[in-house]
Amino acid sequence: MKIRVEINGHTIAMTINDQWSEEVARIAAKNINREIDKLKKQFDASEIEYTIMAALSIAMENHINIQKLNNNINKNQINNINNKINEFFEK
Repeated sequence: MKIRVEINGHTIAMTINDQWSEEVARIAAKNINREIDKLKKQFDASEIEYTIMAALSIAMENHINIQKLNNNINKNQINNINNKINEFFEK
């Protein structure tokens, strides 16, 4: 399925596999445009610089969220191991 999204005034054509991916792409484009609008209020830059700054900002936020998710997964794994150890010694 082919869709078009607009990012910073540019129409981007994409081929996607399903309706869920379409929704994700549209939400992502909306988030990019929102970040660009926020940056335009804070800085005087070219359109390409706004787009690059938005991409960097969103990528950094995604990296932080991935690290948080990985930390939570690791904490859950450690808690499960601790529970198994405690159960073993309680027997």
